[in-house]
Amino acid sequence: MLTAVASAQTVPTLSPEEQQALAAEQARRQATDRILATGGVPLEGSVDPSAYVVGPGDVFSVSIGGAIPLQLAPVVTADGALVVPSVGSFPVAGLTLAEARARVEAGLRRAYRNVATDVALAQPRQFYVHVSGEVERPGRHVAVPVARVEDALAAAMEGGSPLQAFEQQRREYWNYAGLPALRNVEVQRQSGERLVVDLMRYYATGDTEYNPYLRDGDRLYVPTFQSDGQAVYVERESQEAITRGTAGGGARPSTALFDYRPGDTVTTLLLVAGGPELLAQTEAVRLLRTRDDGVLDVRLVDVRGIRAGTEPDVPLQPRDRLLLAGLSTRAGIAEATGFVTYPGTYPIIAGETTLRDLVAAAGGLRPAGLLRAAYLERREPTEPTLRGEALGAITDPLARAARVEQEIAEQARLSDLPFVSRQYLTRELLEYQRVSLALGDDPASIPAVPLRDGDRFVVPRDPDAVLVVGQVRNPGYVPFRPGADAAYYVEQAGGRGPAAAETYLREAGSGALRPPDGAPIRSGDALFVDRIPIADTESLQALALQERQLDFQRSQERADRRFQYVQTGLAILSTAVGVVTTYLLITRDTAN
Repeated sequence: MLTAVASAQTVPTLSPEEQQALAAEQARRQATDRILATGGVPLEGSVDPSAYVVGPGDVFSVSIGGAIPLQLAPVVTADGALVVPSVGSFPVAGLTLAEARARVEAGLRRAYRNVATDVALAQPRQFYVHVSGEVERPGRHVAVPVARVEDALAAAMEGGSPLQAFEQQRREYWNYAGLPALRNVEVQRQSGERLVVDLMRYYATGDTEYNPYLRDGDRLYVPTFQSDGQAVYVERESQEAITRGTAGGGARPSTALFDYRPGDTVTTLLLVAGGPELLAQTEAVRLLRTRDDGVLDVRLVDVRGIRAGTEPDVPLQPRDRLLLAGLSTRAGIAEATGFVTYPGTYPIIAGETTLRDLVAAAGGLRPAGLLRAAYLERREPTEPTLRGEALGAITDPLARAARVEQEIAEQARLSDLPFVSRQYLTRELLEYQRVSLALGDDPASIPAVPLRDGDRFVVPRDPDAVLVVGQVRNPGYVPFRPGADAAYYVEQAGGRGPAAAETYLREAGSGALRPPDGAPIRSGDALFVDRIPIADTESLQALALQERQLDFQRSQERADRRFQYVQTGLAILSTAVGVVTTYLLITRDTAN
């Protein structure tokens, strides 16, 4: 039986040169076997023939049965061909492994009839990829086809993996400066194909779709994480989160930041932040979005409905925040902005979390902050002077103004407020209300004021200067000089102008406007040099003339009243003198 089979084989006779080439191939195969026996290239498992792309340097194993079995180890040449002695040359570069095997096996069947043949990938090749951007070791790095984008970045970064490098840098740089944007790694293929890889989603889910295989000559670029304008946030709503950060200890608040990726949605960010488990456990979140005009919009998102397919997923924008809400009636958010260590929006418990807690969560004040000029803004005011509809529910500015003016007009029936006073009160109520605070320069002066949902604490910068405006020749900031009076700063601003009138001091803390009166002037304060009333336009000239006429009329009325008082006094005095004179005359006549 065996002999009959052998006699039916058609095996070509090898020349001495071909036998020498075969011996060299067998030696190469033995070397390859030794590499594989000592570990070789790390693999995730069997190579997927439909995904693996063949290229120059790949080592194949070609088995040919028969009376004299052959075991060949041809290598894909630099021009992309796989040369099998006595069979032929097969262009395989750029094909998948399955396609390359089918092509070579077809050639083997033509050359070796009635003989078992097999083609397999013995050893993946090595090639170069190029890494640039926010990495410690940019340049050319060796890779293999079974390596992924993460492997190339790990070779170019400190810490062993991109995620470890990211965490290490995040511990060192509080403001996220110089961090890699791992959700937007750009991969440019030699074919012209461009990928944008989300490694953070790969780390959270383990889905290799977000960590693709490398190919020969790939160019990888790691952008810089722009945390100030291109970040999205996930925050947990708890009292522990708001009190974790301290000004002295430097602890970070429990807020997760990720670089924004076009196409992000609420569910995408939940997956990146906590994987499928967080997405499955979350029933609802609050989406916090700051509009271009600075107003904070809060929207409740039904995550359970999105998972069930009854609600559409919600697209995100840069700077959006997801607050994992417990849906408590006391749950809320407050914002700390300006010169605090970690500006941002923080979850609070309304009526329990205090302003001190908020400042502590924000990492305390930065050295350049001017605490005495800070203020707490109540974004959702409840006006006790208005009846019926709450003013905060009216979004249209004109409608708000009309509503307030109507209410004030109704209340003015029972008061002696003049028209100008009513207009002034209307303007005051239209402004965002501020909580009255008595702040000094010491952080210990921050009061334990209970916060409400939507509160905003603003700490301005200390300019180390005094602003001088009005009737001065060179208005602007004058460097602060301890102990200097108003005259000094006015003189430094070029001196008083030709139409200068009274000088007023505006305190940075209270905003009060008053004459200096020898009071100390501090950094951040402002001096205003008023001017003699001068009309700039025809309408203002008419108003100024009207105001002068009113002033003249009032002064005339005061003068008339004084004159009447004097006349009345003189009449009373004249009457008294006449009475006394008459009395004296009568008394004298009686005596005589």
